[in-house]
Amino acid sequence: MRHIILPSHRFQKTLQRFSKSGRKHVIEAAAEVIDLLAIHDTRSLYMLRIRWRDHELKGNKKGIRELHLGQDVLLLYEIDAEQRIIKLLDIVSHEELKKQ
Repeated sequence: MRHIILPSHRFQKTLQRFSKSGRKHVIEAAAEVIDLLAIHDTRSLYMLRIRWRDHELKGNKKGIRELHLGQDVLLLYEIDAEQRIIKLLDIVSHEELKKQ
């Protein structure tokens, strides 16, 4: 059974900004990753961990996960396993993440 994907308003605005700036590779990577997140089985989780470097953040961001859409492009998301919901929070750089 697939997880429900809920993009936040911030995520949608950031994705639009990437689209308008012509960074097609980020949009394509996000689409592939979102499909894997929705499937959320053993194989897709393995792919996310190995190919997209998916991991949980530490410290005050505990509970939030990040994966790499590009060299310095990170997708932030949260998982509600009980409700089977994945909330896409934002797309940021490492520098932006440190400022949050």
